[in-house]
Amino acid sequence: VQTCALPISAAGAIEAVFAAMAIEEGFLPPALASEPRDPDVLLHVPTTRTNGTFRRVLSNSFAFGGLNVALVFGPPPA
Repeated sequence: VQTCALPISAAGAIEAVFAAMAIEEGFLPPALASEPRDPDVLLHVPTTRTNGTFRRVLSNSFAFGGLNVALVFGPPPA
């Protein structure tokens, strides 16, 4: 059996592309598979496309073995 782990291996890079596109294109894609949510947690999770102007976008990637990274996309601080 031959399998392709490319989507799993590239998940962080794919998320980084979406983060950069959010700034460039001016929208955030909806969060998928985010339900059910705890009603006691006050957190807005967009379930539809959100249009707007975004200066900075945070991309979090969590991988096996503790290979975790957080990237902030946007202009450098003034």
